[in-house]
Amino acid sequence: PGGDGVSRRASARAQPKRSTADDIACEEESGVRPRSPIPTRRGQGHAHHKPSLLVRGTALFLGGCVLLFCIWQVSFHFELEPSTRLVIELPETNSEEGKAILKAADAEWRPILLHGPIRSCRVFAPGDAFSLKYQIFFESGHVAMAKPMQRVIPQKNELEAYNRDIHRTTRRAQRGYYQGWPELIAYHLDRILGMERKPPTVTRKLSSRMVYYPKLDFGSSTKLLRSILNIAMLLVPEHNVDLTLSAWMDGLRATPPSDDVKRMLTQPMSVDREQAEYLRDVSNTLVFDFLVDDPDKKEQKNWVSGGATLMLWDNGLGWSHGPYGRSSCLDILCGHRGWRAAEEAQSRPCQRVCVFSTSLISQLMTYKKAHENPLRFASEKTLGETLKESMKSEVSGDVFRFNSCYRNETDPSFITFPVDEFYNGMDAKVQLLMKHVDACIE
Repeated sequence: PGGDGVSRRASARAQPKRSTADDIACEEESGVRPRSPIPTRRGQGHAHHKPSLLVRGTALFLGGCVLLFCIWQVSFHFELEPSTRLVIELPETNSEEGKAILKAADAEWRPILLHGPIRSCRVFAPGDAFSLKYQIFFESGHVAMAKPMQRVIPQKNELEAYNRDIHRTTRRAQRGYYQGWPELIAYHLDRILGMERKPPTVTRKLSSRMVYYPKLDFGSSTKLLRSILNIAMLLVPEHNVDLTLSAWMDGLRATPPSDDVKRMLTQPMSVDREQAEYLRDVSNTLVFDFLVDDPDKKEQKNWVSGGATLMLWDNGLGWSHGPYGRSSCLDILCGHRGWRAAEEAQSRPCQRVCVFSTSLISQLMTYKKAHENPLRFASEKTLGETLKESMKSEVSGDVFRFNSCYRNETDPSFITFPVDEFYNGMDAKVQLLMKHVDACIE
């Protein structure tokens, strides 16, 4: 019985009967198709359909897959990390000691990164970072960070020689995803310039079955997305993945330089020895980021220290504007957003640092002279030539070949520049930087 004491069946009989045509027209106007009558058995109010054999078999199969997947998840979790964990951690008291440790680590770490047996691999998605990263565990206990160099299925890019009229506004394509090759080249540049503030880094090919494994990570939305994409890659036939592997470092923290540091780097003033060493590292960091065209230090969180050593950390966004960069990239010398916010005038150009390391500028001056007068300084090499020679030691060859750019701001076609354009671009950036140094001296 209903709430008014009238049975539902009786109430239904009391309703006027509508024609079938009226029912169809009303439901069609409302966007709902009329339902077909449901056959019923005698004595039953509702139809009863048994699921077909195919439906039941599919359900059992999917259920079994879920069960096996859960078992795999649990077993993989316990096998993931080795009991012995070997990483690099720098002292908290002496930055020069930290640099010496990083330089000496090449002898131990590079053979392991290149040839060491690997135990397992997993997606690594720290904080809000969106680039593809992996954590590699070696049988020896060594741990490494890995970044892919290119898409799983490489896109077909047109090879084009650099033309300033056409490519003046070019920029790197998908720079937020495939950051491996800039990291490797930045490591070589760090060693060439004698800064010694990047961990040992190599290239290595790994099987896709090692890199892409079926494990979901619910730590954050970014980690979940990355792990889902990682699982999807298992649908691609097995192939080799080109990766950059860097020694894992513990004890890292964000240490953006203060506004006082900015004042010391823009206005000549007397400082003590300890301050001078730190100012040199900050200034060298900005020069380094300009040479690799990496604007990521605009964010304060990307100024990272290991112990007392200011690192040249995370150059995956390098060569953001193609092989030659742009003259406006000198704004990298303006430092992080906190410095820029403190400036009274926000107009461009922002206030660029004008205090530099004497030894670094002397080295860059030698490269500049070799570029301007190749006959007179035949025994000297330019920075581009020195970097090209250093890259020959890598087993994966010249990784500049992985570059992928948009042609310009109005034509987003994918193109690839010849590798020599990037080495020539290094020399062009040295020329531009030295013009700024000369302006500071004047």
